[in-house]
Amino acid sequence: MAVRRSPSARSGENARIGQIVEAVQDFPLTGSPYWPELSVLSDETELDGIEVDPAGVTLTDDGFEGLMNVYVGLKYGTNKGEPVITSDAFTGRFNGHFSTTGRPEIDSVAIDTAPFYED
Repeated sequence: MAVRRSPSARSGENARIGQIVEAVQDFPLTGSPYWPELSVLSDETELDGIEVDPAGVTLTDDGFEGLMNVYVGLKYGTNKGEPVITSDAFTGRFNGHFSTTGRPEIDSVAIDTAPFYED
């Protein structure tokens, strides 16, 4: 039997998911321990953005987890005149918890860069 949630419970859950999406999109990835995996992809890698689909976010007993896309700009040949600039996107996962004030905090991020290295 499916569990039905009241409209107010769903709207509260949707608000929490919206807060999570915002927290992930605002996560300071370039200053995090997860950035080096992306920065080595080019001479100069720039973060273009992080996208999170609310449908890919799951609330767990002790926090949340979800899927994200990370968009980067890749520059090559920056020391040799006009650089070659391209962009790429990578899928990733995140998980986190809610602080004592109820604010979502990101605990870890994993970004799959394997497709970059495949032929």
